[in-house]
Amino acid sequence: MSTNCYTNENNCAGYTTIGGFRYAVQCTIWWNNGANGHSTMTFQTGQSHDYYVRYNDVGSCIGTQYAPPPNSPTFYLYVHN
Repeated sequence: MSTNCYTNENNCAGYTTIGGFRYAVQCTIWWNNGANGHSTMTFQTGQSHDYYVRYNDVGSCIGTQYAPPPNSPTFYLYVHN
């Protein structure tokens, strides 16, 4: 498994940091584990958390004053070491 990569790269797995926004956000991680599941979390201004992610997991975040994350664009997650 490699780090310092995005989850659209083969063998990319590790921890990604989500959050750190200047406003409150709701984020979803869409897990590519065969179950098509997802996890949704809310961050207040400046809050963040690390999550273990793997190849083809994607995220979406949107300000809490807008529609929930399923209506926002998804992005590949950056895995750091």
